[in-house]
Amino acid sequence: MSILAITVLAAVGAGGLAALIGAAWSSVRPVLGVLASPFVVTVRADFPLATVVLRRMARRFRVSSVGGERAYISYYRFLRPVQARGWVAYRAIQGTLCFWNGAWPIWVTRPESASDEAEYVVLRFLRGTLDFEAFALAALEEDREEESNARGDRYRVHRLAGSLGLRPNERNDDDDSTRSDDMPWNAVEPVGWRTDDLGAPRGRDPLAQLALTREQQRVIDEVRFWASSEKWYADRGIPWRRGYLLYGSPGTGKTSFARAVAEDLDMPVYLFDLASMTNSDFVKGWERVLAATPCMVLLEDIDCVFDGRKNVAHTDGVTFDCLLNCLDGVERAEGVLLLITTNHLDKVDPALGRPSETAGCSRPGRVDRALEFLPLDDAGRFKVALRIVADPVKAEALVRAGAHETVAQFQERCFRVALADLFPTAPPSTQHVGRN
Repeated sequence: MSILAITVLAAVGAGGLAALIGAAWSSVRPVLGVLASPFVVTVRADFPLATVVLRRMARRFRVSSVGGERAYISYYRFLRPVQARGWVAYRAIQGTLCFWNGAWPIWVTRPESASDEAEYVVLRFLRGTLDFEAFALAALEEDREEESNARGDRYRVHRLAGSLGLRPNERNDDDDSTRSDDMPWNAVEPVGWRTDDLGAPRGRDPLAQLALTREQQRVIDEVRFWASSEKWYADRGIPWRRGYLLYGSPGTGKTSFARAVAEDLDMPVYLFDLASMTNSDFVKGWERVLAATPCMVLLEDIDCVFDGRKNVAHTDGVTFDCLLNCLDGVERAEGVLLLITTNHLDKVDPALGRPSETAGCSRPGRVDRALEFLPLDDAGRFKVALRIVADPVKAEALVRAGAHETVAQFQERCFRVALADLFPTAPPSTQHVGRN
């Protein structure tokens, strides 16, 4: 027999042996599971409990990979020690990790079938070596204390998209400072950084950058009181929530105002991509909001999704009834600060909330107050100009030249003047554009 034939037969034999072993294991595995059940406890933990438990385990127990395979994911975070954003590597649950509770192992597996829609892990440990319920309760209590004490750590933007694959129009006054810091659920611990090193920037006053009107300042005072007065509301039987409609022309600072309020309150923002959502998507996102209160919900450009009560973004999109039922339904939205923006007030249905001369707003309890955004007045333009060009004379000239401009337009005008001061000719990076 030739060497080639022997090799082929050996390969076939090896393959057959592997198949035989695989079939035998499939038959034996359920039996071994039954035999081990008196000694091994199996627990399934779903998100978000899984995340809270895993991060407590990572802080308290030594961890090792099973089978030598490790999984890492990266995420874009603000790095406080260097005051800049950058990518951070995280050890992640992918496959199986082993946590050591002293000398006792705890195997944690993310099954191959677990997807982003099925976020869970399976824990296995020897009976009597871990009281999972007590451990989980302690993990939840620690998480609650961290949230309540984490001044400067709660603000981040969670972008909630739906299954229809659409996106609302980008706003001119948006920037990447709202980039989502929504952590992957299976991230266990950062590599090379402490948890306190990561998060939103500290020590700045986000409202100081805005040219606020008296009415806008009143709203800020009102939401500051709301955020710190949960007991006051409860004692008077008033739902601890507020809703505001921000309306005005594009570029007048509605999104910037919402972002600054959230930063000032150190409050997470849940930005709903309504145009891409079905009823099921929206309800799921709203449940996530209620689990994270106090927080802000931001519905941008509601007129791009609803013209009155009709969804003009998608025939299968979220319905107006579903939206109203979540905002003000049977389940109270305690701890929710709702901000809705629109460029076209005439497209907002009164059942959601519009300005009213007699009651302030047509539907308190959903939208309690409407706030109009207009082009800046002289004092507002001067504040913006002085902040950018740092010259009172030039700021006064800019105020006169930029009358009736929106915030975005006027800020761009000031930026060009400041840039011209830095580069009397074209900036170095653009001097040779268009030359051979």
